[in-house]
Amino acid sequence: MRQRMIAYHSTLSSLRLQRGDLAHFVTMEQIIVSTSHLFGAGYGRARMEGLTEAHDALERSLRAAMASGVWGIDQATSELFAELLTLHGEQLRVAPLEAVTRFSQPGRLSRADEIRSVHQVAA
Repeated sequence: MRQRMIAYHSTLSSLRLQRGDLAHFVTMEQIIVSTSHLFGAGYGRARMEGLTEAHDALERSLRAAMASGVWGIDQATSELFAELLTLHGEQLRVAPLEAVTRFSQPGRLSRADEIRSVHQVAA
């Protein structure tokens, strides 16, 4: 888990320095999804709005990167992702390996996506 967190912080650093690429954005999405599911399973303290905000910031940043060719994030997004990594690091310390593995698999919707789709249907 320590190596995983080092890799995650390296990803954030690359994005912060405007030297990322699509793989860095995919990694951040995987972190958001995993964090969201671990939170839903009772690991870590977070606000669902914060997880949704992180997901929305990632989507905005990805659209901006694709339009500009500069693969990075702004300061506000950087701070938001730093908080996300702090939460995720706490989760990795307390959650059983089975839960971490289950919720780290690609292809899962985040709880933020699930909530967003409910809000869109209700609107």
